Amino acid sequence: MGKNAKKKKAEDKKPVWEIYSSDQYRDVIDGLVHFSKKAVNTTAGYGGVRLPPRDPVDIPFVCASTRGIAELMMDYSRGAADGAAWKQINDAMMGFTERYSNPPSQDEVDAIVKLMSEANPGVIGDTSDPNLKQIFMVGENMGDVPLLPLHSAPFAALFADLEGIHWDKVREVGTPNERPWLPPYESATIMVGGSNCQNAGGLIYKMRKVMFFAPPRESMDMRIASRYFHVGVSPLDRRAARRFLLDIIEVKRNASLSEQIERRVRGLVRLSVERGQKARQLILNSPEAFGIDGDALPISPSCPVLSAGLVCHELRNKEWRCEYAQYVFDLLHKPVHVDGDQKPSPVTADDHSRVIRAVIEEIL
Repeated sequence: MGKNAKKKKAEDKKPVWEIYSSDQYRDVIDGLVHFSKKAVNTTAGYGGVRLPPRDPVDIPFVCASTRGIAELMMDYSRGAADGAAWKQINDAMMGFTERYSNPPSQDEVDAIVKLMSEANPGVIGDTSDPNLKQIFMVGENMGDVPLLPLHSAPFAALFADLEGIHWDKVREVGTPNERPWLPPYESATIMVGGSNCQNAGGLIYKMRKVMFFAPPRESMDMRIASRYFHVGVSPLDRRAARRFLLDIIEVKRNASLSEQIERRVRGLVRLSVERGQKARQLILNSPEAFGIDGDALPISPSCPVLSAGLVCHELRNKEWRCEYAQYVFDLLHKPVHVDGDQKPSPVTADDHSRVIRAVIEEIL
């Protein structure tokens, strides 16, 4: 077979770029998600969650937030009818349009990218589904919060790609000592999406391969220190704050109550400061584990500012103290849930200046 014939045969194998209108692309994009309900149960309705664009979060976990949304594709959730347009959207976003026998113009690619940038993040479709299970967590003010666990086929696809890249590098490097390291793991295949998984999503099949890693062997102190380094300590012990509010919720307003509120607020703040000091010491016990050297603060740059200030007193400038004091007042001023009823907080607007002053004085 001559070179021209081989070239023509290769071109014949290339997919054809189909023509869709902006409205057709927009309709498909409206159903694209990062976390899909159908990835949990193919009988569920369409939809899921589309994450907002943001930088990777600096916490020691393997998840969508730590990889960065820019690395994740989105998957369709309304059925295989969206599949063809979805492939072209992804290829336009990833810069793979040259693989088509009739590549689109740059104007068409730019139009798709613009439509994707206009897609609003958030919940897509219904927020509940009888074919999906919910779990209940204790939320703010001890109210129950229903959660709907969802899977991410795009993240599974990203993880599979990273695994492939790893083994490609291993094959390229001849010297064992220079090869990239990956903890030992075992693989297995599970059935996800049924016999026609393309009806649930274009990336559902990527979830079929699972990897089993042994848990890291580390001390409990190291686990706790890692949590403190990345997320700090809670700005205020919510359980202790709730007990304080329940203790005084039925007490009549008088000068004695105002003094008691100030005294208890100071105690709550002292408790938070002490927890921050203990967290700092725990982190500094293993500075090499967190890359702390010289004058570096023992806290991750991505740690929430109020939590970071409790661990690192160097961050407690005037602006931080005012923000922290307002946070404490706002938390204590919220309505309190008691036996299923919502009651006004005993910490009222009249206590604002007293609480703010007490917090600022106690945090110095």
